[in-house]
Amino acid sequence: MKKTTLILGAGLLLSVAHAQDFSANVAFHAPTLGGSVGLTAKGLVAFDDLSVDARLIGDITTKGFAVQADVLPNLYVTDDVNLYFGPSLGMGFSNGGASFLFGGVGGLAYPVTDAFDVFAEGKWNNLSGFGLRVGLSYYF
Repeated sequence: MKKTTLILGAGLLLSVAHAQDFSANVAFHAPTLGGSVGLTAKGLVAFDDLSVDARLIGDITTKGFAVQADVLPNLYVTDDVNLYFGPSLGMGFSNGGASFLFGGVGGLAYPVTDAFDVFAEGKWNNLSGFGLRVGLSYYF
């Protein structure tokens, strides 16, 4: 019975994951020079012009690196323009130590093709203060 429940639960999770759209993004980071790589599960919850995404993103900058989880409500201003914003939690690693990270992020995404978006976003967290990411997202 336990194996059957485990198999059914795993199948359900896989079907939910398969039903979601995902995107991967690469960005440049400023004012502390660096880059970001992320993976986003799109449209976990959706209502008309509003949807909620979940993102896992890693920043590597001249100050260190951080891994963050973001919950991002999206507002589709037009069919093309997407505004998003939300809280961010994670861990920051700098000078051989680790610290809890909390903050927020908000940005604008615009589709270039059916598979690619360009985006610009501002962020703030308790470890590195304000920052800016500019990059490209690929949907798969």
